[in-house]
Amino acid sequence: MSKYLTPPHTLKQLFLPFFFIVIALLVACTPDTPETNDVSPPVTDTDNLSIALLTDIDDLMNDYYRLSYDAMRSFAARSGADLTIVPVHRPSFTPDAFDDLAQNGLDIAVMTGFSTPELFVEYSNKYPDIYFVSIDYYMETMHDNATSIIFDDTKVGYLAGVLAANLTESNKIGGVYGLEQIPTIIALANGYELGAKSVNPDIEVLKDFDSGPNPFSDPEGGAEMANLQLDQGVDVIFAAAGGTGIGALEAVASYPGNEQSHYCIGVDTDQWSTVTNAQPCLISSAIKNIPRAIDDVLTLIINGTPPSDQFIGTVKLAPFHDFSEQFADLEISLEQLSQELETTDLPAE
Repeated sequence: MSKYLTPPHTLKQLFLPFFFIVIALLVACTPDTPETNDVSPPVTDTDNLSIALLTDIDDLMNDYYRLSYDAMRSFAARSGADLTIVPVHRPSFTPDAFDDLAQNGLDIAVMTGFSTPELFVEYSNKYPDIYFVSIDYYMETMHDNATSIIFDDTKVGYLAGVLAANLTESNKIGGVYGLEQIPTIIALANGYELGAKSVNPDIEVLKDFDSGPNPFSDPEGGAEMANLQLDQGVDVIFAAAGGTGIGALEAVASYPGNEQSHYCIGVDTDQWSTVTNAQPCLISSAIKNIPRAIDDVLTLIINGTPPSDQFIGTVKLAPFHDFSEQFADLEISLEQLSQELETTDLPAE
């Protein structure tokens, strides 16, 4: 019988040996429909299939976890697989806790979160009969039973930059980012500028990075950086900094005169539904198609054609929502651009 996992705040916790938490509920008891992007081919040979999501974040307000959770749930519902959530950051999870699940027929483990790469290496080496999939981090040394789902962050930023350059009236746009030392952040910032200058080589691009102790959970700092840029004449801001970025988005939305000429762009997921206070300025988000990538990789594995050491997911812009009518032609053009970027490289800087 297929098992399903409910959001952590509504779960009944069950304890397996070694005391790690497994969260389970029948699929039929979950009324909402999992979020999916595009449809993968049917899966085959799924009798007694067991899959797991290992994560160090089990908060549905976190976009990465929510999208990974939704994708795993959708795949389980479609394939009839048993799904288990393993929150590796909880005190009940011990170094040996995974052994029990692995020795009881686990087939595929998907891993997400900044603290899981070491576990990814350890477990993929220890359990060659289980297929391991990491999300958005790439390991240089991979085993035959492992795949990393990665995204071209430069392309993510590029789409945001092209959008921003088409919106600005001041010819001055800005970016608010997390810690500068992280390669993903550098790629997003560089891509944003590259995309903007592909539209207008003379455009001015301001950028600020959060160098504080909590660079991805500093909404006040994000708001401060955004307001400073707006005060300098910036009229479009791309925010790529987790909770810090949310602060920036909301600052643009509440900035005096916003209803006339200020826009903001989210990142990673469609932030329209999760950052509602930013809706007055949030024209779109430059997103990584996480659900589609997870579903595609799981389908390939089950159908006997697993990807090699890496699988490159697609990127695109989220719908324009309330701005669609105003910018209908631009939305269509950028959708075409995102499709072209699936098979082409970015132009040289």
